[in-house]
Amino acid sequence: MAERIELLITARDVTRQAFRTVDRELHKLHSSVSKLSVAFGALGAGISFKAVLDATIKQEAALAQLEARLKSTGGVAGLTRKELAKFAASLQQVTTYG
Repeated sequence: MAERIELLITARDVTRQAFRTVDRELHKLHSSVSKLSVAFGALGAGISFKAVLDATIKQEAALAQLEARLKSTGGVAGLTRKELAKFAASLQQVTTYG
């Protein structure tokens, strides 16, 4: 009878310690995954920001080129830069270009 009680207590202590170790390791894993998630989120935001920045640079270059053409032709088209930009924006809404 004394052996059985000792064996039960030992088994419970070993099991409890094993579960504590598992719990501790799971907390570490959760912390690492959380940090990784934040890093990937920042990377995604950085990539999105770069895409917006690149598109903005491209658009500014196109508008500068348009303005140069309007100036070189003396505005013979009869439309302003703003009007042409608005027209281009409306085309972008209904086509796959831009």
